[in-house]
Order: sequence, then structure tokens, then C-alpha cells
Amino acid sequence: MQEIQHEFRRTYGDKAKSPGGYYYTHEGSLVMQSKAENLEHKVGAIVDKWTAKKVIGHEGINDRIMIVRLAASPHSVTICIVYAPTSAHSDVEVKIFYEQMTHAVKEYRRDICFIIGDWKDSSM
Repeated sequence: MQEIQHEFRRTYGDKAKSPGGYYYTHEGSLVMQSKAENLEHKVGAIVDKWTAKKVIGHEGINDRIMIVRLAASPHSVTICIVYAPTSAHSDVEVKIFYEQMTHAVKEYRRDICFIIGDWKDSSM
């Protein structure tokens, strides 16, 4: 996330927080961010110029889950980027996170799907 925030500042200066969504860098890389107001949990992705041409969509599910879809053959590729809640969060928050992630992945079940992100557990 720090790289995304740095790239945002480099492109747009020190304006207020990123509104979410996406933008292209001067080099043609594509920077995508979730729509969350909470920068502590915000997820995002940067893809190079070549891969940017393959992006067919992205969706910020919430402040902890984002989907990026890439055109590929014979199936599209869906990347689910997550920032999992730690063990310090309530069981309800953890359950909601996993339910939302499962629902998001099921929407793209015909795609090749990768789930990546920060799965850290603060109890370790």
C-alpha cells in the first residue's frame, strides 16, 4: 500500500487522500485502489504498462477486499487482493470478512482465481 500511496503522491502531489478508483502513471502503469476512506486497511494494486492492457475490470468490495480481472485465454484471471483482519478483531468482523471474500470469489468462479494479500495474525 505504501508504494501505491507514494505513486499517487508522485503523480498528483500532496493533495488529500486518494478518492479510490484508478489512474495511469506517466510510464503507463495502472494504479488501482479500493474506495475505502480508512487508509489503514485500504488495498490496491499496481500493474505494468503491458498488464494494464489486459485489465478488464476492478472492483473495491470494501476497505479490505479488492478484485482485479485480467483478460486471458481460455479463461479470464481474477485476483482477489485482501487485507485480513488480525486476531485482535472480533469474531464477527473476521466472519464478515471471510463471508464477503467467499462471495466475491464465487462471483468469478469460471475464472482462474488467485487470492493474495496480507494474512498476518497479530497473535504470532
